[in-house]
Amino acid sequence: MPPLVATPQLNQNPFAEIGSTFLSSCFDPCPVSPRLADEAGVAAVRRACLRHDGALHRLRVPLNRNAYLVGCLDFTEHEPREHLIIGFGYRRGSTTRIDALLHLTGTETAVAISPAAHAAIGQFFHSDHRAEVLLFHNHPKNWLNIAFDNDPLASAADRQTLAAYLLQPAHILKSITGGGRIRFYLGENGFVREFVTPSLLNLVAPPPPGHHV
Repeated sequence: MPPLVATPQLNQNPFAEIGSTFLSSCFDPCPVSPRLADEAGVAAVRRACLRHDGALHRLRVPLNRNAYLVGCLDFTEHEPREHLIIGFGYRRGSTTRIDALLHLTGTETAVAISPAAHAAIGQFFHSDHRAEVLLFHNHPKNWLNIAFDNDPLASAADRQTLAAYLLQPAHILKSITGGGRIRFYLGENGFVREFVTPSLLNLVAPPPPGHHV
């Protein structure tokens, strides 16, 4: 089964999972604060996602990280399904310059990182020390974000996928030597937030055998 990023769900122990999700989010950065100039990403991301669904698309003009994220949020904010938009670029100072993106569409509650997308992420990430990959997905309106009107809240599945990528030796080495990283972002309730914390629930109660991310 391909890795998943997904909306929080009511599973066998819903209170433990939701509590862990909220607790893990306390260690994530605050939502992104875009500037007016970052609106430049709206048209570029929308055009690429509509015309090149499922295929790698090179942008006419590279986008900085926040412009890319603003474009992703604008494209997915009112969508009833989850979308995954993968940005490929290079770390430059305090930002990332995104040169290409790949768009995938999922269901109302999850979107899979396809084997082809997973391969593209690995190939690009290992191609250059500065190579950086940004994975953005959205959470459509659901009972949880309607009830709490919360900041973007990554699910347990989201955080399991995060850990699967971040704990790879190549990623750890590049991170500690100032290279590019694989970074995860979530759009929800009109905001974009990076999530960096693995699921605390799985640290004390690992998923059962047969569980895949």
